[in-house]
Amino acid sequence: LLKNIKSRGLLAKTNGVTVKHSTFRDLTLQALVLGPEQEWSESTISRNVVVEHCIFDNCGATNEYTKKNHTGYDAQPNMTAIDIRGVGATEEKIISGVKPHSEMLAADFVIRHNKFLNTRNDHMISVTGARDVMITDNDFEERDGDGEIIYINGCYNVNVANNEYTDRMKAFFDEGNQEMIAEIYNCEKVKVENLNIPEKVTLKKKKKK
Repeated sequence: LLKNIKSRGLLAKTNGVTVKHSTFRDLTLQALVLGPEQEWSESTISRNVVVEHCIFDNCGATNEYTKKNHTGYDAQPNMTAIDIRGVGATEEKIISGVKPHSEMLAADFVIRHNKFLNTRNDHMISVTGARDVMITDNDFEERDGDGEIIYINGCYNVNVANNEYTDRMKAFFDEGNQEMIAEIYNCEKVKVENLNIPEKVTLKKKKKK
């Protein structure tokens, strides 16, 4: 259990990482940062990472928090429970075009059988500059944000499937909020299927900028 931390929970900046049966609760910033922190010139690409059977409760900063406390980092979409990132992929600087075999891309991530609740950011998971990512069989519950649940930018071969959206979140959809499941930019081979949500909730794919 990682609880009441005023920063990130775990920074995994290496290969071959497994995080499972863990609880992250009441973290000011991301619960998991999987990749380098370019702003500090720290570390290399992360690859071969599995996150499963974990609980992420009240993690990730609000846009209001980043505006007040992180000059130059306003409204960061990656201040989520899980932040997967590659080199050249930040909020302001996304890789220009997707090169599937680029060494700049983070690679081989499996995010499965986790529970996300009370996330404060607009998004629950952020994936930028990565390839071969599976986000499957997770439970997404109520959160404070009102944006897309998963943010995907500058990626290749991402599969989002068989995730469950609980009654509390379905009630949010039923109130007329046409919330999108994923926000997608500058990507190739991204598949979103088996949403397990009311029919009127749609997926919209953004055009390349």
